[in-house]
This record gives sequence, structure tokens and C-alpha cells, in this order.
Amino acid sequence: MPAAIKRFGETQPRYIVGNWYLPFTNGILAGGAAPGANVIRLTPFQINEPITISDLAVRISTLSVGGLCQAAIYACRPTSNLPGKLLGRTGSMSTTSAATVSAGIEGQDVKLAPGIYWFGINQDNATVAFVMQPTTSTNMARIIGSPTVTEVLETGSSTSRPCQSFTQTFGTWPDLTNATLAVSSNHAIGAFKVSAVG
Repeated sequence: MPAAIKRFGETQPRYIVGNWYLPFTNGILAGGAAPGANVIRLTPFQINEPITISDLAVRISTLSVGGLCQAAIYACRPTSNLPGKLLGRTGSMSTTSAATVSAGIEGQDVKLAPGIYWFGINQDNATVAFVMQPTTSTNMARIIGSPTVTEVLETGSSTSRPCQSFTQTFGTWPDLTNATLAVSSNHAIGAFKVSAVG
């Protein structure tokens, strides 16, 4: 097959305006454990063509009556592939039902050039849990790598350092460019809605 020809879905999604997309092209989803209150959990994803996104969504697997969550998109630090500048965030979404919740990005839609980005979630309670990828998934190692080879060839629950976390008061989304992040699990897989392509 000539190098210029790519089979649909093999390495790049073909984004369609109005569709929702998961931020990865492989792996399975499962109910997760609660991330805890006032902590941002971040997972990386890759965009392969210029798009604009308007909404973010998560699926709640364990509800918390009266609770709230928010989602955000962060840019990637160019020198480490870790989360950096905040690009956009949603308002609060209710955690009262075990269901999919979504919200528009506040202010304006976010334009994403091809590259690595981070999906973030934060919640005001310690009960809510979200659909996530199992902690044995290898997306982290595939997307951001590690300077330590054992971190990308581990087995068990610490495979691929499932997500990055940062303790932060609910409702506030800081610039993480110079923040010290922790490796953790109990994250959320979010979906994004495409409002423009190109």
C-alpha cells in the first residue's frame, strides 16, 4: 500500500462535525473507583487533524446525590508531555444519576491542532465515580512515554501510569505548566463533541 494512503480508522479518526468522540482509538471501558473530592485527574489523548470542540462529557458509574463535577482540556508541555496550560472548561454537571452528563465549554469553543492534549475531571465529593479505562491499559505509555523503561513495561495495576493528578479546590482550574503532578488512577474517560474540522 502506498505511504500516502491510510485505511480509515487505522491510525487516524476522520472527525465529523456534530459527532462525539472518545479521546483514544483502543482499549476498553469499565466502571471506575471514586477519584476523591477536590482533585483533578488527567488523562492524555491525541488529535490527528485540526478540529474545534464545543462540549465535554463523562459517564457516571457511581452517583453522588447533590454532587457536582466539571471537565476541562489542557495543553501539553512540549518538553515533558505532561499537562500544561488550561484551554477550556465546562461549568458544573450534576452527579445525581448514574448516567452520561455533558456540558458546553465555557466562553468559546476550543481549537485543537494535531498533537497531545489532556482531559481533566474534578468533583466536589468523594463518592462519585466515572467510567474509565482499567488501570492495566497502556495508553499513557503509548502517548507520553517515560524516561524510565520500567514505567512503560510494567504489569498489573500500575501499568502505564494511568493518569496524572493535582489537588485543587473544585471549580478552579489552574495553569499546570509548572505544577508538580502525581501519578494515580481513578480517573475518568471523557468524550468531546466536534463543532468544526480544519
